[in-house]
Amino acid sequence: MIEHNASLGGVPLHQRLADAVPELVAAVLDRLVEDLPAYAQLPREELGGDISRIIERNLRVFAEMVRTGGPAAPEALATLSEAVVQRAEEGVPIEAVLNAHHLGVQVSLDYLAGFAEPEDLASVIEINRGPAPLPARCHGCRGGSVLPGAAGGVR
Repeated sequence: MIEHNASLGGVPLHQRLADAVPELVAAVLDRLVEDLPAYAQLPREELGGDISRIIERNLRVFAEMVRTGGPAAPEALATLSEAVVQRAEEGVPIEAVLNAHHLGVQVSLDYLAGFAEPEDLASVIEINRGPAPLPARCHGCRGGSVLPGAAGGVR
């Protein structure tokens, strides 16, 4: 887990993330369409609407996890589960949804790395040790809420 007081360039990681949410939403959306064929096939209005809102929510949850140094709040995980169920109902393969969450974290970490200065080595090490708390904590909620109810509907 990333230490809650870690910083890059003298600015706390959570603050850098929170301040960059609009920029990161666009970057994550671009990567989803570029890297995941299931997302590239979604209608533009869905990408610009529901998917963008989900990305924004997830980035804010991730920033809060970095701020507190703890897991995501149960209500945040419940909201993520609902979004995953909706994607499954739309026929988006579960592996694409899981990959989308990982891509969001990776884009965020790549963004943070751009601020690293030589004296930030300890924070960079922490970032690389703890980049997956959000996806890792969400896998259980997604799998438990999507797979049993989908009964073959998830590809």
